[in-house]
Amino acid sequence: MSLRNIAVNHHWNFQFSICHAYVKFTSKSYIGHWRLSLTKRRIRLVTLFFSYRILWWIQHIFDF
Repeated sequence: MSLRNIAVNHHWNFQFSICHAYVKFTSKSYIGHWRLSLTKRRIRLVTLFFSYRILWWIQHIFDF
């Protein structure tokens, strides 16, 4: 194993450990907020869809 390979492996292991620590740190609060964020996202998608449809209807009504 060359020095470059060792350095690259060390770098990726370091990156992975940072990601793992971040996931571990956020997962506790993430699981708590998961359903809430899911419902929020669904509401946001629905409102986006309906506002888009309303704008589309308005455009077609006034675009004789």
